Amino acid sequence: MVRGVEFMEEAIKTSNGTELKKRHNLSYNALRGMAALGIFFSHMSYLKEAQMPLWSNLYEYFMRHGSVYSSFFYTLSGFLAVYTWKNVNFRDYIAKKLKKIYPLVFCVLILAVMLDVMLKGNGIINGEGIAPGSGYWWFNIIMGITMLKAFVPLKSTFYSFHGPSWYMSALIVFYILAWFIVPRLTDGANRKRQEIIRTKIAVVCAFAYVVQAILCFIVDWKDLEDIRLWVTYVNPYFRIFGECFLGMTVACCMDRFKLAKNGGGGFAQMAVLSFAFLMLLVRSFVSGSIWNAWIYSLPNVLLLLVFYTDEGKIADILHAKPFQFLGSVSFELYMTHAFVYEGLPIAFGILNSKWQEWLISHAGMRFLITMVLAIVFARMVKIVFTVAGKLKKSK
Repeated sequence: MVRGVEFMEEAIKTSNGTELKKRHNLSYNALRGMAALGIFFSHMSYLKEAQMPLWSNLYEYFMRHGSVYSSFFYTLSGFLAVYTWKNVNFRDYIAKKLKKIYPLVFCVLILAVMLDVMLKGNGIINGEGIAPGSGYWWFNIIMGITMLKAFVPLKSTFYSFHGPSWYMSALIVFYILAWFIVPRLTDGANRKRQEIIRTKIAVVCAFAYVVQAILCFIVDWKDLEDIRLWVTYVNPYFRIFGECFLGMTVACCMDRFKLAKNGGGGFAQMAVLSFAFLMLLVRSFVSGSIWNAWIYSLPNVLLLLVFYTDEGKIADILHAKPFQFLGSVSFELYMTHAFVYEGLPIAFGILNSKWQEWLISHAGMRFLITMVLAIVFARMVKIVFTVAGKLKKSK
C-alpha cells in the first residue's frame, strides 16, 4: 500500500541548475482509498447470508470481488517508484521505505500473536492445527517479522496471524529491486541504455502475465484447489514482475499517451470508472482464476492515464475531503480492518451473548457498524504513529 501519492516530475529552474519539485496527485490518493475500501468490502462474507436482498445482492454482485483491487495498489506502486525516485544510497532508501510501513506491520503482527495466544488459550476460537508455541507457530512469526510469508505457498503461513499483511511481502521485495532498476530507467544521460532497460522491463512484465495466465488456466482445468489461492492470487512473483513492472512500464511510456497528456476529461474518467465497476458485475457471471491474472491490468492502466493530470470534473469530485480522508488512511485501513470485522462479534459475545446474536442476525447493521469502526480505528492508528514519529524526530 503506497504511502503518499506525489510526483517528482515538475522541472523548475534554480541557480544551481534544473531541479524537480513535488506535485501531489489528489485523484490517485482518492483512488487508493476507494480501492482499500473495496478490499474491506470483499471480507464482509457474512452479508451473503443477510435476510435483506439488498445486502446479499450487493455482496454477491459487487463487494465480494473487491479483493481484485489489490492489483491496483501493486500497479500504482510500480508507477510511483519511477516518478518519486530520488538518487540516494541504498541504506537511506530502504530505511525510508521501512520507516513508512514496518512499524505498523510489526505492531499488527504482535497484536495478532497476542490475540492468537489469548483466544486459543481460553478456547474462544479454534486453532487451525497450529498450537501456540509449536515450531510451525514460531516459523510463521519469523515469516511475519521478515515480511516474507507470501513466498511460502501454504495458506497456514501466508495468511497466518494477520491475513492482509501477505501484501507486504511482495511490496518490500519490489522496493529493493526498484532501487537497482529505477535509476537506469530514468537515466536521461544515457538514452540508449535507458531504452534497453525499459524494453527489458516491458518484456519481463509481458512474460509474467503470460505465465500467470497459463497457470490460472491449469489450476482451473485440473481443479487444483489446494494451490489455487497462492498460485492465482497471492503469488508474489507475479505481483512483482507482472503488476509492479506494469506500473513501471506505464510510467516510462506516459509521455507517449495522448490520453494522459490531455487529461482524459470528465467523460473519459467516468467511462473508465464505470468500466472498472462493470467488470465486477461481469465477474459474478463469468468465473475463472484468469480474473486474477491479467484482466484487471486494463482498467488499472486506464485509471492511471485518465487521472494523470489530476484535472477534470470527476477529478474535482475526488478532490473532496471525504475521498482525500479515505485515501489518507488507506494503508492503516488495509492493515487494521481485519481486527475490526473479526473481533467485533467476538467482543460482543464476550460482553453479552444476546448482543452477539443480534449483531450476527442483523447483517446490514453489522456491516455499517464494522465499516464506521474500521475507518475510525484506522484514523486513530494513523494519528498514533504520526505523533510517535514526530516525538522521535524531536529527540
